[in-house]
Amino acid sequence: MSRPDRGTRAMHQALPPALRDAVDDFAEHLSRVRNRSTHTVRGYVTDLVSLLDHAVRMGCVDLAELDLSVLRSWLARQRTSGAARTSLARRAASARAFSAWAHRAG
Repeated sequence: MSRPDRGTRAMHQALPPALRDAVDDFAEHLSRVRNRSTHTVRGYVTDLVSLLDHAVRMGCVDLAELDLSVLRSWLARQRTSGAARTSLARRAASARAFSAWAHRAG
């Protein structure tokens, strides 16, 4: 996995093992298969850790429980925290790419 900031690293380590492994596997996929830059991988991982941390706080412990209501809640929280529209768009793209990859990966 790329080197996220300390807050993200702590949230990453606090995720349930299955979710943490999914983030790591997705980061590996982005880096090796999709040949994305280190900065892109870091941005996506940071976004996903934030999303999955939010999902866990909402009671989701499995990727199958991640649904549109969790995503909307997370994006709404980001918006009320002052995130710019461009940041929200990137975060939504990160979530879309991750969910498509997770669906294909099973």
